[in-house]
Amino acid sequence: MLEALVVEVKKNLDREGPGVIKLHDLVTIEIKRFPARSAQRNVPNPFKPGEVRDFAAKPAYSKIKVRTLTLRRDIS
Repeated sequence: MLEALVVEVKKNLDREGPGVIKLHDLVTIEIKRFPARSAQRNVPNPFKPGEVRDFAAKPAYSKIKVRTLTLRRDIS
């Protein structure tokens, strides 16, 4: 059963999948993809006027967020 669950999670979080899988009343797993950023040179520093900074390039990356779902309890 766990192997089938792993296959479904991989299929949903793949590039062609929706990027989210929700296991009813247990957990939500989602992936967020961030694009690559190019290097920037001579960017003004907002905290020190007159000073400039350089930013290095960053490759594209992905983050996986796993959120547990809270159980609702009736308060009577």
